[in-house]
Amino acid sequence: MIATHAELHVRARAFSEAALDRAAAAVERVVRAEAAAAALPPQVTVTLLSRSGVTLPDPDVTAAVRSAHRAQFGAARVTGWPGSPATEDFPLLTGSGAHLHGRPGIRGAYWMLGATGPAQWAAATGSGAAVKLGFLPANHSPRFLPSVRLTLETGTAALVTAALARLGTPDATHGEPAPAERRTRGTQAH
Repeated sequence: MIATHAELHVRARAFSEAALDRAAAAVERVVRAEAAAAALPPQVTVTLLSRSGVTLPDPDVTAAVRSAHRAQFGAARVTGWPGSPATEDFPLLTGSGAHLHGRPGIRGAYWMLGATGPAQWAAATGSGAAVKLGFLPANHSPRFLPSVRLTLETGTAALVTAALARLGTPDATHGEPAPAERRTRGTQAH
């Protein structure tokens, strides 16, 4: 039996909008060429179902957040991470999502959070972080098993640390960041 209908779903990710445009054009070009090569070329419909912005963290914001994370967690627990097209929703929270929230100038920092507990890390095959990570299940795998306690504690601390590094502690009277000496005193009743 020969099918009369076929659907092909393709997800492309890239490091720039231009690269995404080229990938989408290449998919359409290949599909149309394959269809044209058939003895009875079928009708081809190519539909873009959705498109996400590219994750481009702001270098200055990223440096400030990384510095705050190193101060909070220690340099040994904070490392650089190569660029990754691994997120579809993050750009919507930055200037790339201006069509949704109306704020084109929002700059962001994107960081990765380790979720592997000590026992799972020790049991992972290999020596060195890159090799071990290659053997551990990734976060969308059905075998992914984050250390819930460590991940929640560290993730919450990382988020609060990043927010305070960028926003400071607001002065209740004026809405401006409070001077450093007021930030360290804590709250006092008057």
